[in-house]
Amino acid sequence: VAVFQKTVGDGITITDAPNGVMLVRLAEADTSSLTKRTHLEYDLQVKDTSNGVWTVARGSLVVEADVTRTTS
Repeated sequence: VAVFQKTVGDGITITDAPNGVMLVRLAEADTSSLTKRTHLEYDLQVKDTSNGVWTVARGSLVVEADVTRTTS
């Protein structure tokens, strides 16, 4: 079950296309339903010009609650 999904223009920015470099940003809303330390699995898929979908990377990450609520 997906917790969140990102696409180019909606959380993913291609920063160096020839070298396959991108930036993925998570918004607060993406993880606000997670109330404790959560282990997530991810995969990165690309679509080729024939609409074939390929998984090019996969892994895991840990989302932890931030203990700092405000800064001065």
